[in-house]
Amino acid sequence: MARQHRGNKPEGGKGAVRLAAAGAALALLLAGCAQAPVKQEAGAPAKPKAQAQTQGKGKSQAKAAPAKGQAEAKAPAEANAGTETKAPARKQAEQGQAKKVQAPAEPRPPSAVELRQAVEAMLAHPRTLFVRSLGNVYEFFVGGTLDARYSPDQGTLTLTGQGEAAGRSCILSRDGGLKAEGGEAAAVCRGLLDALRRLLKEGG
Repeated sequence: MARQHRGNKPEGGKGAVRLAAAGAALALLLAGCAQAPVKQEAGAPAKPKAQAQTQGKGKSQAKAAPAKGQAEAKAPAEANAGTETKAPARKQAEQGQAKKVQAPAEPRPPSAVELRQAVEAMLAHPRTLFVRSLGNVYEFFVGGTLDARYSPDQGTLTLTGQGEAAGRSCILSRDGGLKAEGGEAAAVCRGLLDALRRLLKEGG
């Protein structure tokens, strides 16, 4: 009986050790399982926060989008208004330029060269007459149109309009001077001299 009691005592000690080790492992396992949910719960609020930030950003973008659309809509309207305002001014400027282009150029007075050429053509024309009674002048006369008289002594060409040009007269001198009646000197003398040159070219 005594031997059996001594022999079973060691086996009971080993069982206690094994039981204690198993209990410790179970405790560690339970502790690990208990900590895992805590980590998940601690990280769980991050998702709602991120979602809130995303939603807030979406609302900001939604607010910014209409404002941008309004600005873009306003910009073309302002541009169109500026264009409409500039259009009349541009049209008036174009009309003013058109008037300047269409306005007739002011007649230039006959030059000394033109006078000499006209006198030479007149003296060579067969219808030109030398009239002593008029003061030794050469006369080219076309009834109802023009009477031209050239005085070599004075160096002047006197043109007198007839018919539609009646009342207009011009005296041209070889030094470039001119006198006229019936209108502005340059215009009257230019018109009568051009008429003389045309008649001389056509044969009178």
